[in-house]
Amino acid sequence: MRSRFSAWLACPMLLLFGCSTTSGPTPIVNKDGAISQPASSGLTAAFISMNNQALQDYNSNAGAQLDSSQRMLASGLALVASNCSEFFASAAQNQKWIIFSRDTVGAVGTLATSILSLTSASKTAVSAVAIGTGAGFTGLDLYSKDFLFSAENISSVRDLTMTALKVHRAAALKAAPATYPDVVLALQYNQDLCTPMRIASLVRQAIATGHVSADGSDSQTSPITTQDIQIASDLGKSLNPPGPLKGRQITALWWLFQGTPTVTEMQLFIYPILNSMSVTKGNAENWYRMLNDTAKTDINSELNKLSAGKEQTINERIAEQRQEEVAFSKAQEYVADAQVKASSAQSAAANAIAASAPDAVSAAVAADAAATMASAAAAAAPKQPPNLLLNTPDNAPASNLSHITVTIH
Repeated sequence: MRSRFSAWLACPMLLLFGCSTTSGPTPIVNKDGAISQPASSGLTAAFISMNNQALQDYNSNAGAQLDSSQRMLASGLALVASNCSEFFASAAQNQKWIIFSRDTVGAVGTLATSILSLTSASKTAVSAVAIGTGAGFTGLDLYSKDFLFSAENISSVRDLTMTALKVHRAAALKAAPATYPDVVLALQYNQDLCTPMRIASLVRQAIATGHVSADGSDSQTSPITTQDIQIASDLGKSLNPPGPLKGRQITALWWLFQGTPTVTEMQLFIYPILNSMSVTKGNAENWYRMLNDTAKTDINSELNKLSAGKEQTINERIAEQRQEEVAFSKAQEYVADAQVKASSAQSAAANAIAASAPDAVSAAVAADAAATMASAAAAAAPKQPPNLLLNTPDNAPASNLSHITVTIH
C-alpha cells in the first residue's frame, strides 16, 4: 500500500516538473546566430531566412547590411513574442492540472489515512501516507512558488512578461540601425525575458512597483542614417576600396568639395586625413590637384545625398575646428607679445647696467623673469591647432541596441 501510494503521488509530480514551463520557450538565437528548427515554417522560417541574409551581408561588408540586420531584428522580436505567448498558453493549461493534482493529493491522502485507521494499520503505514501527502503538497507549492505560475497569478504574470517584451521591442526598433552581432545580442536579451528565472525576477520587482521601462535607449535620434551609411559605402568603393569611407574621411571630403577651406586648412586638417584613402596613394594634395571635373562632379553628387543631420554634424565639426584655429592664433599672439616684452625688458636692463643706474639690478631681475615667462609660454603653446576631424565617429550607426535593458521601477 505504501509503495503504491508513493508511486501514485510521484506520477503527477514527474509530469509537472518535466513540462515546458520549467525551461521556457524554445530559444531562437545563440552566439552563432539563428538556431535552425526542424521543419520550420511561418515566422520561424522567415526569421531564419532573414538571419542568413543579414549574416551574408555583414560578412561581405555590403552597403545594405544595416537594412538586412534591421529586418532580422524585427522578425526575431516578433518570433520571440509569439513563442512567449504560446509558452504562457501552455503554462495556463498546466495550472489546471496543478489545481486538480493538489485537490486529488489532499482527497486521496485523507481517504487513505482514514482507511488505514479503520483497518487498524500500523503507525508506520499511517505516517508514510501522511508524509507522502505532505510531499505532494510541498512539490506542488514549490513548483508554483519557484516559477510563479500559481492558479491565481498566471494571467498577471503573462501580462507583465509580455509588457516587458513589448517595451524592449519598441526601444530596440527605435534605436539606430545596428550590425549583425548587435542584433544577435539584442535578440538573446529579448528571448531571455521569457525564461522562468527571468520571469520570476520581473515578478519580484513588480510586487512593490510594477512600472516597466527600457533603459539605455537612445535619448535622441542619431544623426547618422542608413542613407549616410550607404553613401559612405558607395564612395568607399571608388575612393577607398574595398571598405567604406570613415566618418573623418567623409567630413574632410565634404569640407574640401563643398566647404570653403583655406590653403592652410587643407594642408593641416583635410589632406592628412584624405591621405589614408587608398586612391590618394598617400598624397591627397596631389590627388585633388589632378582630379578631373567628371570625378569631382561624381563625388559632389554623392555628398549631396547626405542627410540633413549628417551635414549639420559636419558643419558643427568644421566650426569647432575653426574655433580651435582662433584659439591657436590668440595663443601665438600671446607668446609673441611675451617675447617682445621680455626683449624690451632685457634691453632696458642692459641700458640701466651700462649707465650704472641705481635700479639696474632690479631691472635685470625683472628682465630675467620676463624672459623665463616668455620661454614658458612658447613651450606651452601648441605648434599647430589640433585636428578635430580625427575624432569624428566612423559612419557605423551610433547604435546602443545591444545595451538596451528592461527594468521595473
